[in-house]
Amino acid sequence: MCSEYHIKTNLMEIADELKTAIKTSVAKPEWDQRIKFSLSAPVIAKKENEIRLGELIFPVQPFPNSRLSQVKDEGQVVRIYDVPLWKQGFSKFPCIVPMTSFLEPTYWGPNAGQVVEFSPPQRKLFFVPGFLIKPRVPASGKLNAFTLLTHTASEQMLQYHHRLLVLLEPEAALEYLNLGDDEGLTPEDRFNFLIKNRFVPDFKTAKSRHMAKGWEKRVDQHLTALEDEKAYLSTLSHEQVLG
Repeated sequence: MCSEYHIKTNLMEIADELKTAIKTSVAKPEWDQRIKFSLSAPVIAKKENEIRLGELIFPVQPFPNSRLSQVKDEGQVVRIYDVPLWKQGFSKFPCIVPMTSFLEPTYWGPNAGQVVEFSPPQRKLFFVPGFLIKPRVPASGKLNAFTLLTHTASEQMLQYHHRLLVLLEPEAALEYLNLGDDEGLTPEDRFNFLIKNRFVPDFKTAKSRHMAKGWEKRVDQHLTALEDEKAYLSTLSHEQVLG
């Protein structure tokens, strides 16, 4: 999660949603495509005090989903800014990723065997916070790929999948990019901002397609992941924290 999403929009719509001017060097800044591993997608970041949109890689490796927190075997909660793979990108290279919908395969419940599409209930777009990374596959040696932040699943999402993208309302998404203007900002401050401003809507859902033959062989693996996630939620509840 999330390994596939849909983007159907243009630069003007994105700027209108965020209520800010956006610079871009993209020749034709409009999109109607499914974004999967190794493809390029529109991503917004701040550079030289300007909000800019470019097309960056959604990499195969590292897997482009980065969790806000996770639990070690000994029950200790570890935040993203302490994970070696992610700590520099999270602290220094924030971005936001617009999308129209995202898709998840479902391995339990009445929708088992289906890929389900999740759309916003009212707005045209989702804004998912993330950060820039150097891709390993496809390798570029450049900071020209991105990862999407994920966190705990809502009650609705647990009917389909065990995790959920972090979403921000447009105003908070823009503020996430501008946080770096505060020289005293710490990684903990950025983390706490995301926890405080996370937006969890009641999604519109629709069946996208059936999974390919053989999906049943992966059910046990995903049910184990679901149980692990429930234990993680229990740990957070015990510590009385949101992440």
